[in-house]
Amino acid sequence: MSTPTKAETTNETTFGSLRDVWNDYLPYWFMAPMVLVMVMITFFPGAYDLYLSLIAEPTLNVFEAEFVGLRNFRTAFTRGGAFHSFVITVTVVVSALFLETLLGFVLAAFVAGVDSSRAKSFYRVLFILPMAVAPVSLATIGRIMLNTEIGVIPYVINTLTPFAAPNFLSDIPLLTVILLDTWNWTPFMFIIFYAGLSSVPDTLVEA
Repeated sequence: MSTPTKAETTNETTFGSLRDVWNDYLPYWFMAPMVLVMVMITFFPGAYDLYLSLIAEPTLNVFEAEFVGLRNFRTAFTRGGAFHSFVITVTVVVSALFLETLLGFVLAAFVAGVDSSRAKSFYRVLFILPMAVAPVSLATIGRIMLNTEIGVIPYVINTLTPFAAPNFLSDIPLLTVILLDTWNWTPFMFIIFYAGLSSVPDTLVEA
């Protein structure tokens, strides 16, 4: 019976270490493509918007654009209604982000605590589905479902509860936008938290 050489032992150790690293970070490998796409569709448009805010007007040649610094911001905030729009934007972002983070963590903790693998797979798919809806489609679907005359949500509220359904599109538009955005992007936070919770060893959870 031949004994393994030093080189073979070293190769096996290296392969085992690489395999352990792969298994430990497996949830992150699956999540990496989506995170990369999200960075591309959010970072580059954001950088271009910042560039447009610092020039007088957009031109085909970026080197011929007139740099005006913060003049556009000063003009925007000195005009009537600009500060109100800024407050509305901050309100939507902060409220939606808070709800998405809270709900995403709660759902991730719930799924991580499910023992049945079949039920866990079902809940994962169910909670990720809303993110498959494009924002444009979500706006159209939301307008139909929340319509006072033909919408299913006002109908359910009026039929099954003693309260009259509000006009979601005109009476409480800010709350409606926040709730729709929360429904659409909570799955993203769920994926991040679930990947983190899945990497926690079972022995640590049991302790």
